[in-house]
Amino acid sequence: MSEIYSIADKYIDEIAALHPTIATYVGVPGYDHLLADYSPDGAAERAEHSRSTLAKINAAPVKDERDRIARDVMAEELGTDLQEFERQEHLQSLNVIASPVQGLRQIFDLMPRDSDDQWDNIAKRMAAMPEAIDRYLESLSKGQSEGKTASQRQASEAAKQASAWSGADGKDASFFQGLVGQYDQAGLQNGVLREDLVGGASAADAAYAKLADYLRDSYLPNARVKDGVGQERYEVAARRFLGMEMDPQETYEWGWGELQRIESEIEKTANRILPGEGLPAVMELMGTDPERAIEGEKEFRQWMQDIQEATIADMDGTHFDIAEPVKDIECLIAPPGGQLAMYYTSPSEDFSRPGRVWYPTGGK
Repeated sequence: MSEIYSIADKYIDEIAALHPTIATYVGVPGYDHLLADYSPDGAAERAEHSRSTLAKINAAPVKDERDRIARDVMAEELGTDLQEFERQEHLQSLNVIASPVQGLRQIFDLMPRDSDDQWDNIAKRMAAMPEAIDRYLESLSKGQSEGKTASQRQASEAAKQASAWSGADGKDASFFQGLVGQYDQAGLQNGVLREDLVGGASAADAAYAKLADYLRDSYLPNARVKDGVGQERYEVAARRFLGMEMDPQETYEWGWGELQRIESEIEKTANRILPGEGLPAVMELMGTDPERAIEGEKEFRQWMQDIQEATIADMDGTHFDIAEPVKDIECLIAPPGGQLAMYYTSPSEDFSRPGRVWYPTGGK
């Protein structure tokens, strides 16, 4: 193994210990009972780890093309880590799609649930939620004191998510109490473990209710009014999500052009379905015609599963050569209360957990 690959392997082990939710996400065992530290101190510790690893990777000899690619990918990711830390993004990490509000909840979706030991991890992780939320609030509070906040609309909607997941909104049972129900359905029947799950769920409920109250009562009045974050912050976020630097103005203009093109195609397609009736009439038809509409989450999930599998089969060997483990994908219905946008979670590093596409339906 080359020096660069040795550094990369060690980095995975180290970041798993520093950020247990990442460990679960990539499938590194041993940390499923812990949660990430989103406090300013936790962010500083991870930034220092990124800084030292980047220095090592840049100093290591490059023996071949694989080494070069590994070095460049790691340098890009670590450099973005440091750029975000230097801009103090951790003090204003709050939105409705990809912030600790969602990450601390969604990590439970990726945890295995086949044995008492695995359910014990869930119980312990739920019990750790109050401390995790308190540390996250340290960062948001420091951000407020330094004039670095998310927008009011992000804060308001994130508060609704936290309230829904805690059950405090009164619309449905909490997400965490739902985990206890899933344990009961599993039929494992360990009385002591079930008590731990009930206690952990109550602790997690209280933590998320506290988060919702904080966002609504303390954070929202001091949050930015404007949704826009400015070009500099946008470029850093784009680098994180895309793994590359891009020209915002060029991308903005391209985006508007694509929107206009897509809207034109929608109008043409609508006219083929109901000539001369207009888009609203077509949308009504598509949602009510039994031959076009899908009734029920179970049926929708299976329909999407069939589409995903057929698409992978059609593309493999034609547009791409897809490795066998990557072909295995699972379509699931996202737990209620989150963002109404589909999202993807990658497989574990050993592919024991497949890649998953989550579809929110807005249902209860």
